[in-house]
Amino acid sequence: MAASGRKVPAFLAGIIFTLVVSAMIGLTIMYGGLYNVAASSGHSPVARWILDTTEEHSVARQAGNMPTPPRFTAAMIRSGGQDFQKTCQTCHGGPGAQPAPFARTMTPTPPDLDKVAKELSAKEIFWILQHGIKMTAMPAFGEVEKDDDLWNMVAFVKHLPQMTPQQYQALGRGAPRDQDS
Repeated sequence: MAASGRKVPAFLAGIIFTLVVSAMIGLTIMYGGLYNVAASSGHSPVARWILDTTEEHSVARQAGNMPTPPRFTAAMIRSGGQDFQKTCQTCHGGPGAQPAPFARTMTPTPPDLDKVAKELSAKEIFWILQHGIKMTAMPAFGEVEKDDDLWNMVAFVKHLPQMTPQQYQALGRGAPRDQDS
């Protein structure tokens, strides 16, 4: 009975009971060490779906406020590609270049940027580079890189689907690009 002498409605009591039981189960899992946090165990399909869906919608929403990207030039692609080879290839690989072996054991596995370039807008890629992604190994470069450098990286990532392994390899030597995009 409630303090005023009225009964708590059954549906409200059911909600309260469900919340209390859920909290007890959650605490039992947390303090009992029942959830395997090993990166090598991966995520369950449900957890992976929840994380991927949340990331997709969050990035789209947050990137909506990003500035309009500049027109990408060959110089931007070249500069972004050289930076990519130094900072990103280890985890993401590149045309004709495999990621480091440890990258395959990361949870989540770093995405194939050739696919990402086709799925995400330039603004979304810029936002990810600037802010990173929680619960992944994707760092926030916005604190250490200038926006121009991030846009160069975006230009490179958006150009990835058209890039051959030979063109990618030439970036590391600072060779001029054979096409303007």
